[in-house]
Amino acid sequence: MRITAGQKRGATLHGLESVETRPTLDHVKEAVFSMVGNEIVDATVLDLYAGSGAIGLESLSRGAKFAVFVDDNSDAIKIIHKNIEKLSYCQNTLVLSVKDNESIDTLSRKKMVFNMIYMDPPFGKTNIKQTLEKLLKTSLIAENGFVIIEEEHAARIVLDLQGLVLEKDKRYGRISIRVLRRVL
Repeated sequence: MRITAGQKRGATLHGLESVETRPTLDHVKEAVFSMVGNEIVDATVLDLYAGSGAIGLESLSRGAKFAVFVDDNSDAIKIIHKNIEKLSYCQNTLVLSVKDNESIDTLSRKKMVFNMIYMDPPFGKTNIKQTLEKLLKTSLIAENGFVIIEEEHAARIVLDLQGLVLEKDKRYGRISIRVLRRVL
């Protein structure tokens, strides 16, 4: 795993050795950031189900100003901290070791707002629609901000949520990437 572009391009990242964690492939990561383009510059990013933190760190390398990493796996949290330190991003990051719904409550109480929320939950173990509904009940998604969902293509569900509009939907082998834009 490595940073594919930006200030820290080429830097290698520590990964998790777990069957439950699957890193986002470099070509999928490139495609995701191609979809969002320059909107990542000066953005505040939430990397939900962060794993190694690769998406949030890639965002920072590409010009995001702040990233929050959320995971409830203690090994993942250790790896995220190692990767943050390795890339010298300690000043513009926050790491939360909690479940997704707890993190939404915590970040909402802190009145945080995100331009980009990246969701890459363990396949088949998270109710994506429920998490999106909870996000929409808060003010975590900035006006005109977006949510990116990485999911198993075969297990995709219909997402018909008021307040989010599907902008892009791409398939990469068994992975699907959906970009949803917040509309008020």
